[in-house]
Amino acid sequence: MQILVDAANTPETITGIRNFMILTRIAGTLEPELLEALAQALPEGVAQAKTPEPLGRWNLLKKLSSKGTRRALTVMICVLESLGKSLGTSERDRP
Repeated sequence: MQILVDAANTPETITGIRNFMILTRIAGTLEPELLEALAQALPEGVAQAKTPEPLGRWNLLKKLSSKGTRRALTVMICVLESLGKSLGTSERDRP
């Protein structure tokens, strides 16, 4: 029992537990329909990427300008912007 307590009392284990708790909180905020759509879209995207001939420039531009792609890019850009802002205000950046 003491070995378990010692192993659980390391900084890495504590950080891992905190990260797991944060990830479960994030997962709890997502709508199940969104995760279902991601679960369906991921294999389709991977299958498309594995085709012998990748998309040409024109088809790629058409996909990038589609409404669905622009929506997904908006989400990713907003998340990245928010993450960047939080990284810019970290303690090591303060005087």
